[in-house]
Amino acid sequence: DLAKALSSSVRRDLDGMLPCIVTKVSGDRQRVSVLPIVKRKLDGGEYVSRAEVPNITVVSIGAGGLVMSWPISVGDKGWIEASDRDISLFLQSQIESDPNTGRNHSFSDSRFIPDVFTGFSVAAEDSGAVVIQSLDGSVKLSIDGSRVKIQNGNTSLVVNDGTVTGIA
Repeated sequence: DLAKALSSSVRRDLDGMLPCIVTKVSGDRQRVSVLPIVKRKLDGGEYVSRAEVPNITVVSIGAGGLVMSWPISVGDKGWIEASDRDISLFLQSQIESDPNTGRNHSFSDSRFIPDVFTGFSVAAEDSGAVVIQSLDGSVKLSIDGSRVKIQNGNTSLVVNDGTVTGIA
C-alpha cells in the first residue's frame, strides 16, 4: 500500500538515536565528532555506512554550580541523539529560541551521550550504591545510604556515620 510505503520511507529518513564512536574531541571536552555505527538501509535493500556527524554537544549532567564531565577519547562509544527541531539558535544563546530552519529529527541537531555499553562489573558490595569506577573496578568511589568508600587497588578509605577506616 502506497501510504504504508511512504510512511516507512519518511521514518527511515528521520534520525533518532544510534550507537556511535567518537572520531574527534574538542580540547574542552564539550563537543565531539562521531560516526554512527549502524548502517542505513536504502530503498533497494542495500546497506551503506552513515557519514560522520561533526561538532556536536556532549551531555554533561549538572546543576547547582556542579557538573560531571568525562575524559572522552577518540574511539570511545556512546549514543548520538537527534533533537526534534533545529536547536542552533538555542545553542548560541542558551535561552528560549525559535527553530532557525524547518529541519527536524536530524543528527545536525544532536547530542552525544557517553556509554561504555559493556565490559565492566560492579562489586556485589556496591549493588545498592552510586559507583564511579575504572572499567576493571580497581579504582572506585562508591556511595550508598550508610557509607562512602574510596578504593585504589588494596588501599581504601571508608567513611561511615562517626567512623573513618583506612586500609593501606
